[in-house]
Amino acid sequence: MAESQSLHRRELEREVVFSRIALSRRGQWLGFAIAIVGLGTSAIIAIYGSALAGGIIGLGTLVSLVGVFMYGTKVQHAENK
Repeated sequence: MAESQSLHRRELEREVVFSRIALSRRGQWLGFAIAIVGLGTSAIIAIYGSALAGGIIGLGTLVSLVGVFMYGTKVQHAENK
């Protein structure tokens, strides 16, 4: 009985680890896509429109991505404690 419970717990822990890895990868890909779209939009606006507006959009994109990364790192450290 104890062996089957131990095996079950290890399987559940393994599933949790794999799901966290998958979630992390998905977040990284979405962050990359957001960065490309935001910076691409910024470049297009800067080239064909206003350089100031393009710079603001580009800066806003970078600041938001850095903020999300820092928040995620802080939450992850809090969970590990």
